[in-house]
Amino acid sequence: MTRTQKRFVYPVLVAATLCALLAAGLVWRRLGRIYREFRQDDARAMQAYREAVERDKSRGWMQVDTSLKAAEALLQELKTGESLEILDSNSEEDLEALSPSWRVRVLRLRAQVLAAQGKEDEAREAFRKALVVEGNE
Repeated sequence: MTRTQKRFVYPVLVAATLCALLAAGLVWRRLGRIYREFRQDDARAMQAYREAVERDKSRGWMQVDTSLKAAEALLQELKTGESLEILDSNSEEDLEALSPSWRVRVLRLRAQVLAAQGKEDEAREAFRKALVVEGNE
């Protein structure tokens, strides 16, 4: 490949890679992390996390992690209804396909949200489920 070809090919490859990452939600997820952890801007972090969830339809660990981050941010703002809605967007089949540690994280956060809503019995049940999953690891 000549120098002239490299000058034109590499920027195109970088642009194509960036487009693919944007489409997959990875860049949005990382942007949400930057807004939340480094800029302490939860509103913009939530926008980025929501964009990541909408764009990434793989339903793997990254999707669940993004949901967890968004739900945690909402819980800190005491928006428990929205937080629970995001956690419940992960179906049982999606969670069963993941490792037990991811299921435990989702169940624990769900229990915390339910406890914040004052639903003590449901929170206790979610904690029990997390302990059962954790014990079977």
